[in-house]
Amino acid sequence: MTHPAQEQAIDALIARLEKATVPDRELDRAIGRAVGVEIVSDYANGLNRVIKDIPHYTASIDAALTLVPEGMDWDVNNMTGNGDYRSYVMYLSAPGEWTSRSGKAINPAIALCIAALKARKP
Repeated sequence: MTHPAQEQAIDALIARLEKATVPDRELDRAIGRAVGVEIVSDYANGLNRVIKDIPHYTASIDAALTLVPEGMDWDVNNMTGNGDYRSYVMYLSAPGEWTSRSGKAINPAIALCIAALKARKP
């Protein structure tokens, strides 16, 4: 169960993603923080070297797919033909009844990020 402050933070992040015009590493890091992914650094010998950084969620469909909750189906399409991508994350909410969360963005990865973050909310 998410805390109300966490839900507000995710809502604010979704709003930022909906306005994004290009993939953005700061948004990637914000997504990582929202879902609990940590940057792994090596401070040995006085070096601040990043060993594992946040995935490129806003640039890569493969990275964005890792945000889709387990057991949920997904879809990304550009049916409008005008450069707006739509994405859906769907789950069986009752026998024979599908529920979906959608995202719309400038690229398919960002659209999928939006839909996946919405699907993570109760």
